[in-house]
Amino acid sequence: MVSTSDQLRALQELARSERREEADRARAIVLSINGWTSGQIARAFGVTPDSERRWRSWFAESGVEGLRARERSGRKAVKSEAAASVVASLLAAPVAD
Repeated sequence: MVSTSDQLRALQELARSERREEADRARAIVLSINGWTSGQIARAFGVTPDSERRWRSWFAESGVEGLRARERSGRKAVKSEAAASVVASLLAAPVAD
């Protein structure tokens, strides 16, 4: 895989993202540029080689912007929102020492 110096700088910046999925994708592309195979990268990140190849495809099609996290489509996360509301009320109550 080949990249320009501007792309490499943008990848290194994205690799410091607070969003782990973005950072992992950017790091994986940098490793790919440095000659790592899909299998090696997949093992390093705990993903399948197909996932890593998908990341490379996104990078080839859209550059660094293709690696950024997007809003997911589909149903709303009902269970996690319900759990968060229960936890929020529990944590809001004062705690005695």
